[in-house]
Amino acid sequence: MTMNELYNLERFLDAQSQIYPKALDELEAGRKTTHWMWFVFPQVAGLGRSDMAQRYAIADIAEAQAYIGHPVLGPRLEACAQALLRWRERSATEIMGSPDDMKLRSSMTLFALAAPQKRIFIQVLQAFFAGQPDERTLELLGAAELPEPQDELAGLARQTLAHYEQNAEGFREGTRDHDVSQNIDALLRNIHAPAPLQILDMGCGPGRDLRTFKAMGHLPVGLDGCERFVEMARQDSGCEVWLQDFLALDLPAERFDGIFANATLFHIPSKMLPAALRQLHQSLKPGGVLLSSNPRGEDQEGWTGDRYAAYYRLETWRAFMQAAGFVEIEHYYRPAGLPREQQPWLASVWRRNPD
Repeated sequence: MTMNELYNLERFLDAQSQIYPKALDELEAGRKTTHWMWFVFPQVAGLGRSDMAQRYAIADIAEAQAYIGHPVLGPRLEACAQALLRWRERSATEIMGSPDDMKLRSSMTLFALAAPQKRIFIQVLQAFFAGQPDERTLELLGAAELPEPQDELAGLARQTLAHYEQNAEGFREGTRDHDVSQNIDALLRNIHAPAPLQILDMGCGPGRDLRTFKAMGHLPVGLDGCERFVEMARQDSGCEVWLQDFLALDLPAERFDGIFANATLFHIPSKMLPAALRQLHQSLKPGGVLLSSNPRGEDQEGWTGDRYAAYYRLETWRAFMQAAGFVEIEHYYRPAGLPREQQPWLASVWRRNPD
């Protein structure tokens, strides 16, 4: 007997057969307007009493795992969750209405328990419910809390961050006098907005460039995944600095005139890079500009000591950026004035087109 037959997953396929495209369209538009909640975002048995709620209830973790492992239902659920994450600036109630906002929380809690290796369900809880699961769902499933994600990609990020935590002081001293004025100039001269500019220093480290942007009269905000760097940057720059995992960014929509991603994005595993770039794209104002500077290579990816890194060719990096919606302005290699073989850094400047 197949999993489909064991758990009668056909009932979900039948229910979704006509309405799933409409449901996804509504989520991508940021507003649910028709009735499909129970069979598009299933929840655990015991939460609802209506015929609909009972027909499409998920009995236990095993059935939830069969659902997420189904070749059609699983990808559809993840696509719907991804569509929601495009509207982080809205509340779950604004998107789903009530009580479907709470049903969403229940559903994401269920699948976060069933598939902790899939970060997207945790990301929805983080984006719309401050990371807090539905307590009744936990109770019905006999779980005290959500499991800590243990997937391979999260492990890569943790080990890389641990390197920076352990070497924070040395990193600050070793990079204090690095000259990145060429990159700062390339970002600022391509922004067509009046000063002072709202700038996100993505991967701000100890805060060196935050201080520079602030001294120029702009309004920079820092972001880093290393707690020690965040502490240093706040103290040294006096700027607002956010502690965020690059693999689970939660950025406000259309907040920034510019994003300065100097020597940071190459630490994101290639499988997670598209989602991170989409987050950065939506956090720019229309017409906003992003500068990235990464060590270049031949599309190698793996460990460099205790740090995970990816080294892209220009063509590969261009494909990632364009897929996220960016339009190229310019690119160049660094340090300036040296033969190409002595220029290990690829810098590129990108625009979010005006709407």
